[in-house]
Amino acid sequence: MELKDLSADCLERIASKLNAVDLYVFDKKEKRFARESPGHSRILLGVKPIGRRQLDETNIKVYTTTPVESFFYVLEYMLELLSGGIHHMMFGHVYPTEDEIVLRVLRLQPVSECHRLTLPSRGHISPNLYQHVLDSTTFYRVVIHCDVDDPFTRDTPTNIRHLDMVYAGWVTLPSLLNMNSETIEMIEPTLTLRDMNAYAKNWLQGDNNKLRRVTIRRCRGFEWTNNEKYELLDGLDSEEWNEAANRRERFYEDETSKIDCENGNDFTRSDGALATFQFNESYLHFLVFKYR
Repeated sequence: MELKDLSADCLERIASKLNAVDLYVFDKKEKRFARESPGHSRILLGVKPIGRRQLDETNIKVYTTTPVESFFYVLEYMLELLSGGIHHMMFGHVYPTEDEIVLRVLRLQPVSECHRLTLPSRGHISPNLYQHVLDSTTFYRVVIHCDVDDPFTRDTPTNIRHLDMVYAGWVTLPSLLNMNSETIEMIEPTLTLRDMNAYAKNWLQGDNNKLRRVTIRRCRGFEWTNNEKYELLDGLDSEEWNEAANRRERFYEDETSKIDCENGNDFTRSDGALATFQFNESYLHFLVFKYR
């Protein structure tokens, strides 16, 4: 929408908060987003100082001499206009120097209860902000594309249903064991094959009925020598998938993944729950097919 399309009371409210040089530009949502996400509307909100180009493809842009407070005024007002929840909240960047701003946004409702949160691949994220996101009990899916500024240890449970971490070097076995998620995706975590063996044994000895998938990707890949396979499967009493036995399907599927597990190594928990390790040159998957 444009300013001329807003009601008189809306314009009056916005104008009452502006200083003499503030300018707000409202634009319509992108057609591409409408095709990709039918049923959802998109709002893009940003802040730039006066003097920069003032018309582009963004939806809402603020040009002001007091950018932070102007940003939050417009953001809070736009959130008041929303009739439903936020489906996807994505930040442009989250540098450690902007922690105070990002944390303030994340504490706002309905941002704190959005369906999906994405932190992009620009620079590093601070441990403080990373921990705040992981502490959430309301996000359905979190995608973190940025590295952490300093390594940290995660000793408290993480209850995000779907967690995707691109730079996961901070993740150790104790941290992974504290992730109470349905799906976990990681690139380059600090996890050995012995760690994943211990993780599988912990699952076998426990009663976790929520976990469905853990996926690990190594940029340089896996070699899968006999020694590596032994480290992963040692003591698991596993067996290769047998289609004739009809104990599980060949393919694992969830909301975002379909994985061919023809070469999976299956093992069964005492309560009948069945899991498998499926691996190739790039990925290692720990997959749970069914709970009873």
